[in-house]
Amino acid sequence: MKVAKLIAKTLAVFMVPPQWTYRIHIGVQDITADPPAQREPPTRVKAKSVRKQKCATRLSCGVCGGNWNHDMVLLERTEGAMKINPHKCVACGNCTYVCPMGAIYIDPKLKRATIDRDECVECYACYNGLSQEHLNPTLVRTIRRVFSLMRVRFDPEPDVCPTAAFEPDELVWPRTVRRAFSDPRVPHESTGVEGRGTEEVKTNDVSGRVRVGEVGFTIEFGRPGVGVRMFEIQEMCWALAKAGVAFEKKNPVTSLMTDVRTGTIREDILGEKLMSAIVEIKAPVERAEEIIRLVWEVEKRLDTVVSIGAGARCDEHGEEDVVGPLLERLGYKLERAKTNIGLGRASAAPVEEPGKAVMV
Repeated sequence: MKVAKLIAKTLAVFMVPPQWTYRIHIGVQDITADPPAQREPPTRVKAKSVRKQKCATRLSCGVCGGNWNHDMVLLERTEGAMKINPHKCVACGNCTYVCPMGAIYIDPKLKRATIDRDECVECYACYNGLSQEHLNPTLVRTIRRVFSLMRVRFDPEPDVCPTAAFEPDELVWPRTVRRAFSDPRVPHESTGVEGRGTEEVKTNDVSGRVRVGEVGFTIEFGRPGVGVRMFEIQEMCWALAKAGVAFEKKNPVTSLMTDVRTGTIREDILGEKLMSAIVEIKAPVERAEEIIRLVWEVEKRLDTVVSIGAGARCDEHGEEDVVGPLLERLGYKLERAKTNIGLGRASAAPVEEPGKAVMV
């Protein structure tokens, strides 16, 4: 004991004062001794226990009897998902800044990076966005402890997982839906298009989706960095279907509907969270304002971000003077986001009048 006290006093003499911080660099294998940002882990309950919030699936869960406004049952799922190996993780915190959904946090009890599976959208930004170094986890943790005692801080490269701790499982239904709408490199099975699975009206010059006298609307949910639940998309689709609009057939959200006439989406995916999704509809020009106001009304009830895009045909001079003035009157500042010049080879039936398509 006396020896230990003597050693401690000797080290104290040479210790760097606590208010000082030194930083040294060792290339891509830098390690930080400072604890990354922490937050409390999400509430986790076992099957058949309840949490006070709206039922995420709006289905009969055995407790709320199908009334989605009652308490929610949170079931422990076993399907594959993105995982962080706790035996490899050294809690460097780099991955917490990469996740666009904020689903990765440092568990204060485990002292490891942990993924909130309910918030994770399987975008693979953490797995693909971080370089994978293969350092020994025990060695890294030891270095962190030793240098933290000396008040020496390592600044890590922000895009490195020093121990390659990410180990994604093979996803199964319905979790595959998350990745299909969240990972831009994954093509949708229903459309074969990467990203969110649709080209919208940006290829209208060859697809002929929006014709003269029509307006094509793209209603986007969840971007940027907010995400959206499928049941929120369904609420918008229900309102649009009730208004009698036509859903775009070559759209992944439409392909997930069990009843296109009512805008009803498959029950087994309603609780899934996506990074972003787009619903495409079209309507006569005369109904454009009605549709926009309907979207405004429903958007107020949703806990996500909703963006509207409007596509219309140009006249023979390349101008559009019907939908544009309407949008300006409703308070929008117009930006021509996409303009198709009509050089493509039409793949759909010819439209009534030649012209160009423009996004406003």
